[in-house]
Amino acid sequence: MLNIRFILLLLIIVSLAVATFVEVNHGTEFVMLRFYHAVWFMVLLGVTALLFLIDTIHKKSYRHNKPYFWATIAMIVILAGGLCSTLTAERGVLSLRKSGTAHEIEVAQGTIRLPFSVTLQNFKILYYEGTITHSGYESEVVFKDKQRQLTKKVTVNHPVTFHGYRFYQTSYDSDGNGTLFSVVYDPIGTSLTYCGYALLIFSMIGYFVKKIRRKRTRVISLMLLLIAFSGTLSAQKTITKEEATAFGQILIQYNGRIVPLSTYATDFTLKLIGKSSYKEFNAEQVLAGWLFYPEIWQYEKMVKHKGIKEFDEKFAIIMQLHDGYSLKIFPYKNAWYAPTDNLKAINSEDTLFIAHILQYLYESVDQEDHAGTMAILSKIKLYQLSRTEELTILNSKIEAEIFLNHLPFIAITFPVLLTLALFSFILLIINNFYQNKLKIFFTISKLLTLLVFIALTIFILLRTYISAHFPFSNGYETMLLLSWILMLMTLIFAYKSNFLLFGGQLLTGFTLLVCSLNAMNPQITTLMPVLHSPWLSIHVSLMMISYALLAFIAMIGLLFLISKGFAENEQEFLESLTKTSKTLFYPAIALMVTGIIAGSIWANVSWGRYWGWDPKEVWALITTLIYSFYLFESDLHFFKKEHYYHLFMLIAFSFVLMTYFGVNIFFAGLHSYGG
Repeated sequence: MLNIRFILLLLIIVSLAVATFVEVNHGTEFVMLRFYHAVWFMVLLGVTALLFLIDTIHKKSYRHNKPYFWATIAMIVILAGGLCSTLTAERGVLSLRKSGTAHEIEVAQGTIRLPFSVTLQNFKILYYEGTITHSGYESEVVFKDKQRQLTKKVTVNHPVTFHGYRFYQTSYDSDGNGTLFSVVYDPIGTSLTYCGYALLIFSMIGYFVKKIRRKRTRVISLMLLLIAFSGTLSAQKTITKEEATAFGQILIQYNGRIVPLSTYATDFTLKLIGKSSYKEFNAEQVLAGWLFYPEIWQYEKMVKHKGIKEFDEKFAIIMQLHDGYSLKIFPYKNAWYAPTDNLKAINSEDTLFIAHILQYLYESVDQEDHAGTMAILSKIKLYQLSRTEELTILNSKIEAEIFLNHLPFIAITFPVLLTLALFSFILLIINNFYQNKLKIFFTISKLLTLLVFIALTIFILLRTYISAHFPFSNGYETMLLLSWILMLMTLIFAYKSNFLLFGGQLLTGFTLLVCSLNAMNPQITTLMPVLHSPWLSIHVSLMMISYALLAFIAMIGLLFLISKGFAENEQEFLESLTKTSKTLFYPAIALMVTGIIAGSIWANVSWGRYWGWDPKEVWALITTLIYSFYLFESDLHFFKKEHYYHLFMLIAFSFVLMTYFGVNIFFAGLHSYGG
């Protein structure tokens, strides 16, 4: 029975992985029918769960290992909930116009009559202040049955339940006079699944209580800590540094936000050459050069490309600037206009200003009239301030964003950390010959790492302040968060071993190096309406902490495998590595499972389904199942050999990399916006 349990578990893992690749060629509906909702797959899940339950009963775990027993029960309840949702849940859509009433919803098989009526009293789109970027949608709805009438507001991430039917704000009609709801009726499946989640969390708490009794304060202190928190030519013609500073302070609507022109200039330069400056010119001067002197800058060999598609994209960016389409710098009644836009909605006085002010600026720059250029830039800024009375634009945010634009923070920090790692590695080699005589140098290395950590903390806080949301909106920001957690762990565990200091510096340095790659998008953006949820913060935070812990465990495994015959006090050192790794493992797997549960609840609150078999969800599940093998170390005897334990943790981490990076490369899905 032992071999059958784990063989079936491996078969589930392989089936899940194959399904994600099959989906690429055959589509979601195909894998839903042939894999996830297929009878053979449901039987496979059920039989595997049943065998684990039989094993717990056989070993009398309900007496001697209650957390393991209740975790098994929890998984069976979760599977039962999923089966009930698949077989009994009703899912449909309801489209309503203002003042319209409906008594039924559309489902795949036709329509279902509701035991009540639904009337749309009002619908409105919510915007980010001063922009036309959507921050959410809101429907005012009247539910009416024979006994009562209830008026409720349905917004994104805030569904309303009536008679067991949950109404989710999904979309709206293009004219703004109608709305679209997703409607879900699933009282049994959802309730069972949530009960399973609760049982699983309580079983993990019970497991940690049991571990704490054995390991005393070490685990509890760790858990408290985790919970707490181109070519060359001669110099080109452009505006002066002082003019560029004033130019960069002008506001522009860009990527759905009101930002300093400095931000647009930085992105413009990054997209063209992959850096935020060119020769001796900053981003604002590069933008001004292409704007005011295109006939000169077009011959500069700064625009490198790898193919026709990339060339077309960069050419389009330049043409949008040249034609003025991207220069939305003129506000009027909470909308922002470029000089080439249709200005019929604007009064004649403002239209005259918009039509001529840039022409005056062109002439002033061309004549190298410094005082005139500064005066015109000042007039544009005064115009913006006078037309944005309803808009709160904090100068401190503008200044902070300009400061970040001019600070190549990641480009500085990853070489610093990699250099520190090299420094620590050299110290480790020398320390073998001069034991305990280099403490002062290791201390210096730790202090420098602490300074980088403080700088990274400030950098992340500034981005949070500017964007008004936690840094979870894209791959770049989650990598920043991962780097911060890794650096924190490096500082925490560096006191145990200088090898861990070196490994942590190296790992964090490479993580920040990934952040600096062109594939990572450093732009500060607004959040999609569906991302305005506290469950997002909980989900991403727990997953990033879990990934950081597992990365640290993998690094420890690598150090263990390469340190034999090299480290001082070898046996003691290797035992210390193993002890640290195993201490970190249980919080890591617990946080991963809790993070998946938080993501599941977020999905249910936002879309009305707690598990959608999205590739990211599937690979997160695969990763959890892979790591779960170690939870059965008493049955799988090869884990008792430290060498195999660390090798397993190193291999298992490749599944984390697949979940975080590989899914975004190979597949498309609901998590694509997250990077």
